[in-house]
Amino acid sequence: MSEGDVPIPRPRPERPEDQVAKADQLQNADQAASNMPASEAGAACADCPAGFKLEYKSRYTEQGQQDKTPNRYTKEVWVPAKEFIFLIGQDRKLTVRTNPPMADAEWEVKPIGSHSGTPTPNKGKGAEFTWVPKVTASQRPVNGSKQRNKPVGYEITVKLTRGRSTTYTEKIEQDVRDIIRQEYVDYRSLPAKKTSLHVPYRDQIVPAPRPEFLNANNYAADKVVLNSGMLQLLEAVEAEYGERVTVNSAWRCPQRNKAVGGVPNSNHQHGGAIDMAPSNYNGIRGTQAGRTAILNLYRAALRAKDKAGGRMVLLEKGKDALQTGNTDLPKPDAKHPDKNDDGIRDGDAATLSKLNNASHVHIDKEPPDGGKDD
Repeated sequence: MSEGDVPIPRPRPERPEDQVAKADQLQNADQAASNMPASEAGAACADCPAGFKLEYKSRYTEQGQQDKTPNRYTKEVWVPAKEFIFLIGQDRKLTVRTNPPMADAEWEVKPIGSHSGTPTPNKGKGAEFTWVPKVTASQRPVNGSKQRNKPVGYEITVKLTRGRSTTYTEKIEQDVRDIIRQEYVDYRSLPAKKTSLHVPYRDQIVPAPRPEFLNANNYAADKVVLNSGMLQLLEAVEAEYGERVTVNSAWRCPQRNKAVGGVPNSNHQHGGAIDMAPSNYNGIRGTQAGRTAILNLYRAALRAKDKAGGRMVLLEKGKDALQTGNTDLPKPDAKHPDKNDDGIRDGDAATLSKLNNASHVHIDKEPPDGGKDD
């Protein structure tokens, strides 16, 4: 559905080499977390044992042992802070350990901001320490927003008493992929706010292929989108249409979707829907050229749907469908000629009205299984 709000201002200009480096990092899950400067290890521990470090584990570092899909999970179960991937809520556990193991380690975990929930417990002793961030609706509000969410983060302090007592502190913090994924957990899990949104995989969050994908995008500064098929649908439609189209609306994160009054389970949130119009359509909308262009695009989308695994094609005005989904408009024939060769039956006032009013063509694919989590 077209959003109709003011586009997010473009981020400040970057050098080409900076943009390439950012895209490369987002394509590599082992490096993605390093994009977040606050997710960093503490200063070197002068009084710690040689080679001392902290390592972290979550369900997403463990799942990498079974699922080897590139950029989805980590390769190792225990990883350093800069590679740690995690979400909170629904009793997800986070674990830290000393390496080498130190049974006398005393732990304290502090949230970085109330939006990080309440670590439970927040103190403990032993070579490993596990906590469950308890989250309330007030800590993770799902009221809608046109701003980027803050990353969940924690300050980890360990006190070592072997020989000389020393204290070591470092931070862990979500990278952009997990900040985005956390929104889906929030909307899926909090009381009275449940949806059937699937929590997306990390590898589905990719660099935006075109500048227009950053319009009305809470993560425009990060230059990323969630894609579960919309890019493939767009490619298939353009191949059928024969030229590039204008993207009106693509991926919307749950916070953005809520803020603009989108359908709670809108497929735009899955990155599986896209709204498009002919290039320069605003300048010709309502004219014969405009009617022909939007009709050709609609029919191109109908042809592309099956080829690209699409589910639904709609001719729309804003949020309203003008034609029954997946059905063509009446074509000229011997009984209903098209003397002006615009693709529309002469005297077909209903079709003429639909094409005059249409703002865009919508195409989507079947959303991920609503009962499935990542």
